[in-house]
Amino acid sequence: MRYYYFARPDRLLLDLDGPRALARFKDAYAYLFDTHHFRGWTLYRSHQSGHYHVVVRLNDTYSPEHRSYLQALLGSDLKRERYHARRFVRNVPNPIILISFRKYRNLKVDFSCDCPRVWKGRRLRSCYHLRRDVQPGDRPI
Repeated sequence: MRYYYFARPDRLLLDLDGPRALARFKDAYAYLFDTHHFRGWTLYRSHQSGHYHVVVRLNDTYSPEHRSYLQALLGSDLKRERYHARRFVRNVPNPIILISFRKYRNLKVDFSCDCPRVWKGRRLRSCYHLRRDVQPGDRPI
């Protein structure tokens, strides 16, 4: 089962690829804390060993472009942020998404599916749910 989490205007969803990325995130968070009014963050372990997902809560709301920029500054996976940039340039609703094999505590699942297709690398377009405009509350096919 895959769980889809959509970013809200007052939240960042980061994908950190390893302990070094986590250390960079903590440094960048401390540096940007005063200027961007972060309310806090929650760390979740990804299904991949040593990788993490982070949800950062913001005091203000930001556009998807600004949030993606902040996510990149905080150390989120740059390939993922480029993918998000393509989605908001194409005006896809909910352009910033986090996909996990785990259900995260205290984080609302917006969509789930058991689609056997893969969404990574060159096969990104093969997942039906990412090709269409998935909305919160949609049912899996």
